[in-house]
Amino acid sequence: MRSATRPRRLLPSLRYRDDPDEQPVGSALELDDLEPSGRSHPSNRSAREAQRLQKRLDKLESLAEREEMKFSHSIQFNAVPDWSNNYISYSNLKKLIYTLEKQIHSKPSDAPGDEENTALLGGQLDPDTTFKRMLDGELDKVCSFYRLKELEIFGELEQLFKDVENYKSDTAGIDMDEVIDSENRRKVTRSQSILLFHSGGKEGRQT
Repeated sequence: MRSATRPRRLLPSLRYRDDPDEQPVGSALELDDLEPSGRSHPSNRSAREAQRLQKRLDKLESLAEREEMKFSHSIQFNAVPDWSNNYISYSNLKKLIYTLEKQIHSKPSDAPGDEENTALLGGQLDPDTTFKRMLDGELDKVCSFYRLKELEIFGELEQLFKDVENYKSDTAGIDMDEVIDSENRRKVTRSQSILLFHSGGKEGRQT
């Protein structure tokens, strides 16, 4: 059984009016022009994109500063005070990253004349070269510190070897086992005397 109502088909050569009883008019399909108000001007779109990008950068920088505070506190808590100046400067590296990122996404004419950023970039326009230069500087700082500590350890080890040789020279021909036994007996006797002295003092206070 066929349905009583059939879907209405629109032929390309006919145009229907709002009134269902109105007859089709014309031999071609007429299209109404769209108002251009739905599209935004290119300059307005660019401004909004720049604003969104700036908000994103500000948010990332805020999150990074929050994590940096936690990381910095962890480093300060576990760092050796005498070596604090020889650690990698993570804060300066992160600051340089965000400065370079802003520089990349900003137009040359809109770039702010921030003296601090200019000094941080060192006048270098290439971000990769600038960041690599700072990384190399931090690496040289750490390597120089390790080389210094290595020389100190080698010096102490050399002095230890000299002390061993002097000890062997001074104790040549001496029975050191007997000397060690005598020294151990002296330590035991001294310890016993100290214990007797303290126990006698306690008994005197109790009486």
